[in-house]
Amino acid sequence: VKEIQVFNTTPTSIDAIRALVDQYRAAGQITKEGASRLLTKLDRAQAELDKGSTAGAIRHLQQFIDDTVLLEVYVPGEEARNVLVDEAQQMISQLGGTPSPA
Repeated sequence: VKEIQVFNTTPTSIDAIRALVDQYRAAGQITKEGASRLLTKLDRAQAELDKGSTAGAIRHLQQFIDDTVLLEVYVPGEEARNVLVDEAQQMISQLGGTPSPA
C-alpha cells in the first residue's frame, strides 16, 4: 500500500472545490461535459455530508479524483487536474479519510 502525502494543509470545502471547477471551466481547462460530470460528483458528496455520511462523501470525492485524473478528455488542463485533485484529497483528509493515489 502506497501512502499518499497531502501537501495542501489549507482547509477546503465542497463549495470551494465547486468554485474551482467553475473557474477552470471558464478558463477552458475543463470541458462543459467535464464540469457537469465533476459538479455532479460534488453534489453527491455534499448530499452524503448533509445526511451525515462521511464515508459516502469520501467515496464520491474519490470518484471525483478518479474522473479528474483518468478522463483527460474532460479535464485537458494540467493545472486544473493538479489543483482539483489536491483540493479533493485535502477534503477527504479533513473528513478523516485517506485519499487513494491519483
